[in-house]
Amino acid sequence: MRIIKFRPLVSAIALASGSAAVAVSPAAMAGYGLKNVDMANVDTSRWACKYCPDESSTAGHVAVGVGYSDEDASARFKNSPAEGDGVQGDVDAAVRNYGDYGQSRVSAYQLGLDNASAEAGVSLNIGLDASVDYSRSKLYSDEGARTAFVNPGSDALALPSGWTTQSSTDAMDLSAMQDITSFKKRDNLTATAKQVFGEDILQASAKYRRVNRVSDDWRSGSILNDVTALPGSRDDSIEEFTLGGAVPFTVYSGAGSVGVEFFESRYESESQSQSWQNPFAAGIAGADKGRMAAEPENTFQQWRLFGDYAVDAHRFLLSASQGKGEQDQAYLPYTSNEQLTTSALPKTNYEGEVETSNFRLGWNYLINSQFRLSANYRFDERVNDSEVMTYQPVMTDSIIKGAIDNTIYSHEKNVFDLALEWRWRPSSRFFYEYAYEGFERTSDNPGEAKTHELAFGWRERWTRSVTSELAISVAERNSDEPDMMPETGENPYFRDFTLADRIRNKVSMDIAWQYTDGAQLRAEASYLDDDYENTVIGVTAGAEADVSLGMDWQLTQSLGTSLTWQRSWYSWEMHGSSQQTIPTWQSKQHDNADAIILGLNHAGFLQDKLHLGLDYVFVTASGKTNVSVPGGYEKLTSDSHTVQAYMNYSVTPQWNVRLEALFEHFDESDWQTIDVDTVPSVLASGAKDEDYQDWLVGMKISYLIK
Repeated sequence: MRIIKFRPLVSAIALASGSAAVAVSPAAMAGYGLKNVDMANVDTSRWACKYCPDESSTAGHVAVGVGYSDEDASARFKNSPAEGDGVQGDVDAAVRNYGDYGQSRVSAYQLGLDNASAEAGVSLNIGLDASVDYSRSKLYSDEGARTAFVNPGSDALALPSGWTTQSSTDAMDLSAMQDITSFKKRDNLTATAKQVFGEDILQASAKYRRVNRVSDDWRSGSILNDVTALPGSRDDSIEEFTLGGAVPFTVYSGAGSVGVEFFESRYESESQSQSWQNPFAAGIAGADKGRMAAEPENTFQQWRLFGDYAVDAHRFLLSASQGKGEQDQAYLPYTSNEQLTTSALPKTNYEGEVETSNFRLGWNYLINSQFRLSANYRFDERVNDSEVMTYQPVMTDSIIKGAIDNTIYSHEKNVFDLALEWRWRPSSRFFYEYAYEGFERTSDNPGEAKTHELAFGWRERWTRSVTSELAISVAERNSDEPDMMPETGENPYFRDFTLADRIRNKVSMDIAWQYTDGAQLRAEASYLDDDYENTVIGVTAGAEADVSLGMDWQLTQSLGTSLTWQRSWYSWEMHGSSQQTIPTWQSKQHDNADAIILGLNHAGFLQDKLHLGLDYVFVTASGKTNVSVPGGYEKLTSDSHTVQAYMNYSVTPQWNVRLEALFEHFDESDWQTIDVDTVPSVLASGAKDEDYQDWLVGMKISYLIK
C-alpha cells in the first residue's frame, strides 16, 4: 500500500469555557478533518500525489486481447483486409513512474495489425515536459464497390483488353466489372517539448508533426460527364515544425504574457496526376483518355505574435501573423486529347505564391454577477502573387477557345461577433449573439458577400429535476455581384455556391427530466432551412431535421437500461440548364433515417465482481431522387441490426477478464448496381447489392499495476 504524506496545517483554535467556539480558516478546517478522519477504514491504495520527494512508485495496467470473426464481409467493421474467418489480437498498456526527478509515462493502445497508438513522455521537476506520440490507422471501406478498371488505385487506370466501349451502360458487357476494397492508411508522428524557466521568466516550446497518407480512394473525374467516380491513389506526406516562446509580465494591477511563434509546413506527393481510359465511346476523335491533376507540392512559413492581458473584470487576447506559401510544380496540359495542340501548356514548372495575413482580437468583460460580455474580431487576407500565364482552354476535349489568362484568386475576410450572457436568476440564463462576416474577392473574378446572423439562447432549470435549452438563429447572406462574373464557357446564370444569396434559419430545443433518482428522460429536436433566393442554376434550397427521444433508467442499484430513438430528414433541390439561358431540368433529393438503440447492464453478480451488458442497434434509411429529365431513380434503402454483448469479471483487484461478442446483419438495395439496374452513361461508385451477416467474439485480459 502506498502512503500519502500530508503537510500539517497550523491554525489557532480558541476554546471558551463550557463550549468549543472554533474560529478557523477553511484551510485549517480541512487540516482538522484530515487529522481526525479514521484512516483505518479508508482505502488509499489508489491515491497518488503529483510529486512526493521521498518516494517513488510505478502504476498502470497491461491488457492483451484476441478476437475471431467469420465471413469475408467482416472487413466492413473489423477493419482488416483479411477475407473469410480470421483471428486478430491487440495489446493495451499504460505505465507511469513517479520519482524524485518527476514522472515518466509510457502507453500503447490497439497494438494490432491495422491500428496502433503509442505515447511516451516525461515531466521533470526542472520545468521540462516532453512527449512523443505515434499512431497508425487503416480503414477499409466500400467493400463490394465496383470498377471497370483492371488496376484500381494506380495513377493510370486501364480497361480490360476485351472491353468494348458503348455510348451507355445499357449496351455494355459488364462481366469484366470487378469488386474492390477502398482503404486509407495514416501514420502520424508528433513530438512536443515545453520548458518553463520560471513562473515569471520564460516559457519555450517546440513541436514536430509528420503525417504519411497512403490510400486507394474515390475521386471525381469525367469525360463529357460520362465517368463520375474513379478509384484513385494517394501517397503523400505533411511535415510541420513549430517553435515558440512566451514571457509573462505584470503591468499596473493586471498580468498577462506576450510571445512569438514560427510555423513551417511541407507537403510532398508521389504523384502529380491521375489518368484513365474512357469506358464509354468517345464520340470525339482523341477523347479516349482523361487526366486530372493532383495537389501540388508546396511549403508554407508563418510568424505569429500573440499575447493576453487580464485586469480587474477585463481580459484581452491578441494574435497577429504573416505567412507565405510557395510551390514550383508542373502545369499540366489543358486537355488529354493528343490530337489537339494548344499554346503555352504544358509547362514543366509553375511558380505559385500566396501571402497570408491574420489578425485576432478578443475582449471578455464580466460586467457584474448577472451580465457577461464578449467581443471578437478576426481579419484574414490571402494575396495571390502566382505567375500569370496565357493559354488556350479546350471545351469537352474537342473545341479550342481563344487565349485567356489563368485566374488568380485573392480575398479578404472580416468576421466580428458580439455575445451577451444574462444570468437573470440562478435558474435562468439567456444568450444574445450577433455575428457578421464580410467576404470579398479582391483580384480576378471579383465578388463580395456579407452575412449577418442573429441568435438567441435560453437555458432554464424549471425544477431540480427538469431543465431545458432553446436556441434560435437567423442568418442572411447577400452578394453584391449577382452574376459573379462566371468563367469562360460557364452558364451566366450559375451562382457561386459560397457567395450566393441565402437565408438560413435554425432552431434547436433540448429537454431533460430527472423523473426519479434512477430515471432520466430526454428529448431533442433541431431544424435547419436554407433558401437560396436569387439562384437560378445550382442549389436552390435545402433542409435538415432531427428528432430524438431517450430514457436512462436505473431499475435497481445493479441493473440499468437505456433506450434512444432518433429520426432524421434531409432534402435539397437544385436546377440545371443545357441551354445556358433558362433552367431545363430540376432535381429533388429526399433522405430519411431511423435509429433505435437499446442498452442493458447488470453490475451486481458475485459480490459486484461480474458485470454483464447488452446493446442493440437498429438503423433503417431510405433515399429518393426525382429528376424532371429524364425521370426519377429507384429508391435506395438499407437496414442493419447490430447486437453486442459483454461480460466483465474481476478475478482479483489486479486481474480482470472481459469477454465480448458482436453480431451484425445488413440489407441494402442500390439503384447504382450496374448488373441489376443500368443508369445510362454512369459507372457507379456505390457499393453493389451486398447483404451480409457476420459475428465476432473476443476476450481481453488485463492486469493492474500499482
